[in-house]
Parts: sequence; structure tokens; C-alpha cells
Amino acid sequence: MTMYNAKDWLVVDTGLRPADENMALDKTLLLAMSEGQIPGIFRFLRFEESALVGYHQSPEQELNLEFCREQGIAVQRRLTGGGALIFDPTQIGWELVCRREALPPGDMAALSRRICEAAAAGLSLLGVSARFRPRNDIEVEGRKISGTGGIMDGNVLLFQGTVLVDLDIPRMLRVLRVPLEKLDAHAISSVAERVTSLKALLGKAPELTAVQKVLLDGFRAHLGLSFVQGDLPDAVAALLPEALAEVRDAEWLGI
Repeated sequence: MTMYNAKDWLVVDTGLRPADENMALDKTLLLAMSEGQIPGIFRFLRFEESALVGYHQSPEQELNLEFCREQGIAVQRRLTGGGALIFDPTQIGWELVCRREALPPGDMAALSRRICEAAAAGLSLLGVSARFRPRNDIEVEGRKISGTGGIMDGNVLLFQGTVLVDLDIPRMLRVLRVPLEKLDAHAISSVAERVTSLKALLGKAPELTAVQKVLLDGFRAHLGLSFVQGDLPDAVAALLPEALAEVRDAEWLGI
């Protein structure tokens, strides 16, 4: 069994995966953490093109399922709440899995602020003026560049966020349940006024490794976290097949 320094967080990059694998990994990380099998985890993740609804949402109400089927866009349900999200390989996901006492005290709102401020500080190192926007977004010049959300499972926290490195707004609107008659230039312009990406702000998309580095720097500086790079723990890999079966079940998906 691999031994870990209790003070160090294990940084794991699980790479580009289908949505069901990423959701199953969230489940297994929560379980392995609750059983004391793993240290605090900071995971970077990327998705094959997919549409994710929040835990309490209905895919049929939130997504254009016919378009998703035609385009081969996977549909999945997150463990966390919030609205529907569209992922593609250009975007970066990041998440923390830990026991609650591993982070500063406070309620969920205070903790969300601290985590988002750390992520915003990191993103600002790329040359953008990122800042926390209550309740749980990170914005640049008034436009959202990252959404976040978290859940507590007993004493275990899963807190996750995204970074919009690039963004295809017309395609995003096709995936979401927006009536065709409203998919015009005005709708696209309206979204562009509220959402942005690193590519739009910087003129080109930064390397994904550069985004990962500044995020870790932000968490080191603002939350005092210490990181070691590593692979997915064996305990997590062993739990993955059962979790995959759960997230592939029609009852979980709601479709």
C-alpha cells in the first residue's frame, strides 16, 4: 500500500475521459476518502464532449437530447448541484476531495469564497483580472470564466470548478434546451456579454499545463496547501467498476 504524508495533497491529472468515467471517479474518490484510504486529492480532469446536468435537474428539461444524440454528445449527471454545463476537451476541470478539517473553518458559503479566491488568484497569474463573484463563480471584467460547486458527504468534501479555456457559444446554445427560433445573433451576443474564456481574453488559448500550474500556485499561496504529483491511488481504481455501473444506470441518468 502506498503511504502518503498527511500534510501533502496528491495532485492527480486523470486526463481526457468520457463523462461517465469522470462522474464515477468522483463517486470513488468520495468513498475512498470516507474510508480513509487516500490523502487529500486535487484532481485535474477533462471531458470528451458532454453535457452535464446538476444533481437535481432533469436532462429532458435542460438539454436538447435529440441534438446530443445526433452529435454523439454524452449526457451525464453531476454529484453537485447547479445548472447544466457543456464540456469539451478545451476546458479544464479541477476539484478538491478531502476531509473538512483539511481546509479553513466556516460554513459552506465561507469555504466556497476561500476556494474561489484561491483559484481566482491563480488564474490572475496568467494576466487576467479574475475575482470571486458570489455565490460560487469566478469572473473577469464582469464575465464568468469559472463556475464552481461542492457537496459534503458526512465529513468529506467534494468541491469542483471549471476553467473556460475556449468556448463555442453557438454550439453550447444548441446543446442547451433553447428554442431554435431564439438561436440568433442576439442570443449569442447576450451570452458573450456574460461569459468569457481565456482565449478571448488573452488572444490565444494558454497551454493546459500552464493553467494547471497557476491554479496550484493560487491554492498554495492562499490556502497554504502543499502538493505532490502522483497517480490515481490503487484504492480508487479498485472501486471504479462498480461506480461506473451506477452512473451508467438509466435511473441515475434520468433519461
